[in-house]
Formats: sequence, structure tokens, C-alpha cells
Amino acid sequence: MKSWSDIQIAYQVAKFGTLSKAAESLGVHHSTVLRHIDSIEEHLACKLFHRHSRGYTPTEAGEILFQDAAKVEERLDRMVSKINGLDQQLTGPLVLTSVSTLSPLIMPVIEVFSKAHPGVDISFQADSRIFKLEYGEAHI
Repeated sequence: MKSWSDIQIAYQVAKFGTLSKAAESLGVHHSTVLRHIDSIEEHLACKLFHRHSRGYTPTEAGEILFQDAAKVEERLDRMVSKINGLDQQLTGPLVLTSVSTLSPLIMPVIEVFSKAHPGVDISFQADSRIFKLEYGEAHI
């Protein structure tokens, strides 16, 4: 096989039973699917499908491909859902400072922010002294 996309194409044919439905799901022309299936079968030196007037049904080899590819697709879907937007999630420590008289105004905002971003570990320090941001004593 040249690539994982070849397996995906064969899997879609086995899943839908026709070149047209497989092509539609992949966003390609049905002749592209046919060329790939022919190429895959030539490369593997075995038939993956029985061709008939109603479509394609997997051979024993095609059934093996279908079952294993279904497991791969499920694992890929789980992986994508785990990493989707991971870079956009906020995580890590955040040190906030303010004078103590503003604490009643700031604490509700911190609570809302904490619920929206549970991966952020917020530390709020209310003090009259000035924290040095450039020395890393605080972030905000």
C-alpha cells in the first residue's frame, strides 16, 4: 500500500457497498475510488471485493481489512477528539495581585474564570506592596 488513504478508500467501499457512496464520503470522484481499489488489489495480489450489479461486497480479505480499518478509524477519532483544540486550552499557574480593598470585586471574576478554565491554577495575592512582574513575582 502506498498510504493510509488507500486503506481508508477500501474501508469506505466496504462500509457503503458502492463506489459512488464511498467517493461521496471521501469527496472524490467515483473513478478515483475505482482506480485506488484496483491498485490496492494489484499491490496485495488478492481481491478485496466481489463486484456485482448492486455494488461491492467484501471478500474474506476485504472483511479483514474492513474490521481492522474500523478499529483504526475509531482510534483515530478518539485521538482527534483528545487533541482537538488542546493548544487553545489554558493551563498552568497564574499569579494575580491587587490591593486588598479590590478583593470583593476580583474574587467573583476569578471564580468565573476558574470554572471556565479548570487547567489554570490561580493564586490571588492581596497586599499593599507592589509585586514585580519583571521578576516573576506575579503575572497580573
